[in-house]
Amino acid sequence: MKIKKSSLKLNNYKSNLSMSTPFILSLCIAFALFCSSMLGLQVFGISLNKIGLLPLELYGLYHIFHVKKGKIQGNRYIKAFIVLYMIQIIGSILSLAFRDYISFLEWEDRLVNNAVQYLFIYFPIAFFVFSYSNKKALFSSFKSIMIKICRFHAIYVLIQFVLWNTISINITDILINQMFSHIFGSYGVAYGNTGTQIFLRITGLNSDAAFLSILMLIGYCFDKNKVYKILYFASTIFAVSRVGMFSIAMLMCIELFLYLVKHRHGIKQKVIIRSFIGVVILLFPVIVVYNNSPSVQNYINLLFGRILTIFNSDADIYGTGRHMSYPFLSIYSWFFDLNIIERLIGVGIRTEGLVFNHSQYIASFFDFNRTMLTSAWAIECDFASILLGNGIIGMLVYLYLYIQLIKSKDMSLILLGIGLLVFGIMYDVFISTIVQTTLIFIFAYRGDMLCAKKQVQSH
Repeated sequence: MKIKKSSLKLNNYKSNLSMSTPFILSLCIAFALFCSSMLGLQVFGISLNKIGLLPLELYGLYHIFHVKKGKIQGNRYIKAFIVLYMIQIIGSILSLAFRDYISFLEWEDRLVNNAVQYLFIYFPIAFFVFSYSNKKALFSSFKSIMIKICRFHAIYVLIQFVLWNTISINITDILINQMFSHIFGSYGVAYGNTGTQIFLRITGLNSDAAFLSILMLIGYCFDKNKVYKILYFASTIFAVSRVGMFSIAMLMCIELFLYLVKHRHGIKQKVIIRSFIGVVILLFPVIVVYNNSPSVQNYINLLFGRILTIFNSDADIYGTGRHMSYPFLSIYSWFFDLNIIERLIGVGIRTEGLVFNHSQYIASFFDFNRTMLTSAWAIECDFASILLGNGIIGMLVYLYLYIQLIKSKDMSLILLGIGLLVFGIMYDVFISTIVQTTLIFIFAYRGDMLCAKKQVQSH
């Protein structure tokens, strides 16, 4: 009997082992996601988030040409990615050939970079992930690693916030600019003066508060731990990121609404009491610190001031208000400032802002800053960026992918689809490495489930 039990345990262990992701592959995924989670860092002038993808790509190429255990299922998701990537490549090449924006700095470099990264980085990685035999284990590994990385960044942001507001030490400045002596480039310290003292924009290991917020949004959707969910939202507050605060707050309201609907016939008194105690526990230290720390008082006053400008109509002064005007302006430019081919596939992502520059209608009332007048620039709004950068075909693929997330039965994916869609109205995140990588893993797994469902139905 003992032999049978031990044999059964061994078989179960082998079964579980076969369902797991190889250790080296997990390391490649972890390295790719960790490097992609730090915007602005470079090694030898090359973006760290692109370098981080190379081990995963090399592993994928080895797997494709030597292992060949998996196969690409002909589902609609892989077709959507192929269309999107082909548009990125062809649109950039055609813009180089027929657009004359050579006087703008970085215009050629950005378009060449678009074609290269989608052809030689994203395409091979997507091909590997979609052809991997055990997509369920692969997605499970990806999700687990992503949650750990988001937790790391949330904790780091909390430490950075506490150290700055207690002893005025910016840990990221010390770590990147001093300890590593600019090996990873220069960390741009976002200091500002609020009138009474110096203010630090908390961005963690990122150069941009909005990019930090997209990490917190992904973590909020995937992570089931309530403490970390609160910390993700708090991180967007520490970063004073309006788009991050608004997006995650909206998801919190959706979850609360669904909870109330589910328990509409009566919520237990214990739940109400626990919720009240939790709110008090959270607010009490905030109130105490606010009353005793001028630095925190200044910070919170600035925070409320920025929140009130989210829907401000003065687009020339407030960034988020200006970003929310971009979708309407982009529709006008799509109709009147692009030719037929460009309406279909765009003018090349991350350079589409130049369409605004050359639009007489938009230039008549829109104030461009010095960078916009001298360099190629991306419109900080997914809707506008994709419509002009990738054309109507790219826009349809963009909406299709997010709608598929929202239509899924997985609540984490539903929240992610809604969150990314809302986030994209106020900022451009769809083409970021971390979002593209996340979507590849999600839809490879979803596509595998779709094919399995069709096979069951056919039998």
